[in-house]
Amino acid sequence: MKHRYKPYSIQLLCFLCIALVFCGCIGGKKLSEQNTKKSLSVYFDMQNNEEVWTSLVVNSFKKKFTDIDIVYYDPSRGEAALNNDDINFVFTADMLSGNGPDVIITNGWSLSVKTLLSGAFFDLDQFIDNDVSINIDDYNSTIMNSGVINNQRIFMPIQYYQCNLLTTDYKLNHTLISPASLQTADGLLNSFGKALDNGYVPAYESMFKVIASYSFLYDIFDYNNRSINIEENFLRTIIDTWKEIHIMAKDTPPAYNCEYAYENDILFFADINMSFQAGYYLLCDSDCVVIPPMNRENGSTALIYVYSLINANSRNPELSWEFIKCSLEYDFQKRVESHKRIPVMTNCVKKYFDYWCGFYGVPDAVIDFDNAADRISAALTVGQMDDIITYLDMFLPYINNEKSFEECYAFASNYFSIYLSE
Repeated sequence: MKHRYKPYSIQLLCFLCIALVFCGCIGGKKLSEQNTKKSLSVYFDMQNNEEVWTSLVVNSFKKKFTDIDIVYYDPSRGEAALNNDDINFVFTADMLSGNGPDVIITNGWSLSVKTLLSGAFFDLDQFIDNDVSINIDDYNSTIMNSGVINNQRIFMPIQYYQCNLLTTDYKLNHTLISPASLQTADGLLNSFGKALDNGYVPAYESMFKVIASYSFLYDIFDYNNRSINIEENFLRTIIDTWKEIHIMAKDTPPAYNCEYAYENDILFFADINMSFQAGYYLLCDSDCVVIPPMNRENGSTALIYVYSLINANSRNPELSWEFIKCSLEYDFQKRVESHKRIPVMTNCVKKYFDYWCGFYGVPDAVIDFDNAADRISAALTVGQMDDIITYLDMFLPYINNEKSFEECYAFASNYFSIYLSE
């Protein structure tokens, strides 16, 4: 996941995108001017190859609305040389200046939390409240409520990830850690210290930051009240643990290599996506132990992988809602073989785990998949995760012995106080 400091304020972005539109620098007509009553503009903002996934949604919509053309929004304007940052800037500019597609289905890479708070999207509750064909109770409530911001349902989650930590009985015994002690966030953080004391790297350094985001810092930012919520002493424990990992893990490969973690003194391999690609097949034939990293609410934190929004300036809001519904209906949610993300519809979750456990030959006894969804007590978007990682990266000068913890803490606090107040 790529992270960087946000170089401009939301107000500056608004000013620039409006200036670009009036000057004709962005190029092309407004999509709202191109649309007719017989077309719907859709932006599939997906980082990975998702042709099968997206075609299922499009084909389902076309079967219901045979007279509606799907217009694919392209923020690159056909310019192959544009990089992701340029494309994301144009898309954000289009949205904030009243242009952009009717429907956005996204991984969230191009949507910061500030953009979600900008007023650029419909409150979807107005559709849900008047649509008897959809029952919000059919979906995981914690996951769905992640889309409610400032009392408005800005987005509808479609699929999500959960994280698991993979280790073995042998490693736990050698680090004097009991599985029972890992059932709380504080116990998990303490286990990292025990691992370090016994010569083990707790996790890959990059994975530690993600684990910290899931378990310890998932609620650090209150976007509604524009505040930072973190105890300085608790934060220092997290950062000092990271610093020790940084020193011990300097010779480990930077990539997410499950086999290397298994064969060497790395305590936990974080299967961040619970997608089975992390190598359960390497561990399930041994004394594998799978630990769901708990957060400070004694639940687990999910990451929203795909969600949908409607442009507040759409000329086709009702059609846009019908398009979104195609990704929420049982006929789509049950197609677990087409995607390695967990469906938001409750009665499809077991089908998902049954299918992929069978596909990879994971024994039922290895992990408590049946209760995985019930453990969820919080959910983050990619934009929220990116903010947390950005906050952590502001302590890199302390990690590298260039500045004190206090200096980094003051800088990060000041930076995010301004960022949240804009």
